[in-house]
Amino acid sequence: MFPLLSVQQLQKQYKTRQGTLTAFEGIDLAVQLGEVVCLLGASGCGKSSLLATIAGLQTADRGDIYLNGNPVRRSYPHVGSFRMTDNR
Repeated sequence: MFPLLSVQQLQKQYKTRQGTLTAFEGIDLAVQLGEVVCLLGASGCGKSSLLATIAGLQTADRGDIYLNGNPVRRSYPHVGSFRMTDNR
């Protein structure tokens, strides 16, 4: 049985004036149906970039995303937001 969501060797980089900024790299993740996942990390470590990439709001520079065992091949740049909450 395939995981509901599978991410393999995902990477995202951004071009900046100073060069290239790697938001995340080498991300592997498998989420089963009914499983709850929490992403924790310091501000600026790439959590939002990872979620935006998995959600199809931006494209990955490297790696693969599978939903129900099927490759996700396109992004949806016309969709522009997802809800985040600061729990401080």
